[in-house]
Amino acid sequence: MKLQVIPKLILGVALLTSPALAAGKLSGEIDFGAFTPSGDGQFVEVNIKQNLINMVARLAETQEPEVAKLLRGIHAVRVNVVGLNDENRVAMRERVESVRTQLKGTDWERIVTAKEKDQDIGVFLKLRGEEAVE
Repeated sequence: MKLQVIPKLILGVALLTSPALAAGKLSGEIDFGAFTPSGDGQFVEVNIKQNLINMVARLAETQEPEVAKLLRGIHAVRVNVVGLNDENRVAMRERVESVRTQLKGTDWERIVTAKEKDQDIGVFLKLRGEEAVE
């Protein structure tokens, strides 16, 4: 059996709480917009909001108080995986470049770069000095 590698677009973000909110958004929040399945149907969307994260923190509190404290600082986690094909490849690459441009224009720092064949991965992080991840 031959393993076929299918190019995918993966976007992920974990938003950590910050005392400063700007225009109703968390400091550092970037709007990726909505994603829809590609023509071949490959699509994964994970949205974990603060209420679920807080519930897990409460469950972890008695045995892992340090983990619970860390979890309480997370506002949201979002991951999107979109299969790329001839129909959506150009639009998705343009969209990713738009998001990267937004990130570069702010205080986000690119901490991981991985490029191989059709894969182009970038992981960005926004720090508030040495004290916190925003």
